[in-house]
Amino acid sequence: MIARAGLAALLGLLLAGCHSTGPIVFNCDGFEGPQGYGQAEVPSAYVRQIRGEPDPAPAPAGQWKAAAPAGLEAAIEKAQAENPLPAALQPPSPPSPERILTLDEALAQVREPAPPAKPDKGGEDDWLDLPGGAAPGPVAADLLLSGGGQWGAFGAGFLSQLNRAGFGQQYKFSIITGVSTGAFQAMFVGAGAPEDYAALERVYQPKAESLLVRRYKPSALAVVTGEMAAIGRLRVALEDQLCAPAALAQAMKAGGTLSRADVLRICPMVARLAEAGLVTTQRPKPDRLVFIGMVRADDGRFIAANATQIALDAYARPTTPARLRNAQQCLAAIGLASAAMPLFYQQVQIRDDAARVGPRTYYDGGVRQSVFEAKLAQDRTNADVNKPIFVLRNGPTALLTREGEQDQPGADPKTNGTADALNAALRAEKIVVNQVEVQSIADLRLTNPEGPVYFVTADKFHQFTDPATGKTCTKQDKDAMFDPTFMACLQKFGMATATVPGGRGHLIDAWRRLKTAKEVGGRR
Repeated sequence: MIARAGLAALLGLLLAGCHSTGPIVFNCDGFEGPQGYGQAEVPSAYVRQIRGEPDPAPAPAGQWKAAAPAGLEAAIEKAQAENPLPAALQPPSPPSPERILTLDEALAQVREPAPPAKPDKGGEDDWLDLPGGAAPGPVAADLLLSGGGQWGAFGAGFLSQLNRAGFGQQYKFSIITGVSTGAFQAMFVGAGAPEDYAALERVYQPKAESLLVRRYKPSALAVVTGEMAAIGRLRVALEDQLCAPAALAQAMKAGGTLSRADVLRICPMVARLAEAGLVTTQRPKPDRLVFIGMVRADDGRFIAANATQIALDAYARPTTPARLRNAQQCLAAIGLASAAMPLFYQQVQIRDDAARVGPRTYYDGGVRQSVFEAKLAQDRTNADVNKPIFVLRNGPTALLTREGEQDQPGADPKTNGTADALNAALRAEKIVVNQVEVQSIADLRLTNPEGPVYFVTADKFHQFTDPATGKTCTKQDKDAMFDPTFMACLQKFGMATATVPGGRGHLIDAWRRLKTAKEVGGRR
């Protein structure tokens, strides 16, 4: 008894200076409510039946109906009526000649007939190949980006190299969705300019882990701090990518009204996200729509935030520095909320002062779904059932084990000799995430049994040799969350994966085609 008391006292002394960092809290005006940026996914008919929930009211094809908890929508509407938006955030009068579409309208308008499927020759990857670039224009496609933390370096290299090779001239990503590290990638790809792809590569080339997170050592401190790493530095890094900090601060101080040229100068990435989503009389459909996935902790609902609409509200009409600052904070909020994996990273909360909704906690979208299609896949019509879906899995599809100084696929026998709660929880998390990642891709066949689905993963990373170092991709510090050497190697591996022989007409070969339900038959 005395020994136990002494141990407790010693532990108390060791941890006396440690405490929970607490959540990062963002304010995002416009996030809540039936027309808010964050929309709850409507469960499928099967899920509603199992839970005993009623079917929602019929909605037009392509519509994404909000499904907030009972009573919340009425409370939000009442608060908005009693407490209107501050003058700085009020819509301009008279309205802009370019009317901003609602989320439902934008999703419906982005639909376009998919090209007819080519006759199946029985080959693995020849379905939508475009030999010689013979297509009259780029084929509209969906891009789904998974989580993976530092493994996002693989996706950054893959996407950047594919873009440089001219993939965008064959396929245009009209819908882009992302969770966790895929949420960050989605914003850069959604912005879409060469400088955005260059920035994507730089973001995944940190010189030191400490520039992104403050990791607590040893990992066992997570039971006291509530997380293994604080992510305030990651917040600053993302905000600085969205807007030039000095320019935004100067604009906030000066006030006044901003033109589109001002927005492009102050927050270039926000401006390009918005530009891709503009709908005008000359362009009746947006080029790209970006959605970020996260899980609302209080009710467990999967939330998809419309990043494009956030950017549009600070760009497509006469705007103010306050509105632009709100867009920056909203985009940073959904990016970090989507990556807030419990136990690993500091938690993230979002409040909506304009709607009088206090801070709500959000978890990594990968807790529920690795990849999602922003509801569009569940509403596909006969006209767009053949629209290609491209899935990027930021990481391998097998559980890894450490052999010497190398991580590689395989069982981890050390698990059988480790009984402490923290290591058991970490192993269980890896198993759950691995299952969710793989199953999410496979489940695309439930909503699109025969349409073209392509995917790429970081499998075989351990067999790749970095040309510059002659070494395989391995973490120098096995506990590192962002290992610069490992990430640099992964990025080169991604570039190598996107480099295919045969020139531009064969870029589809960088992806693998998922077999159709008909091809698999009863062998699922």
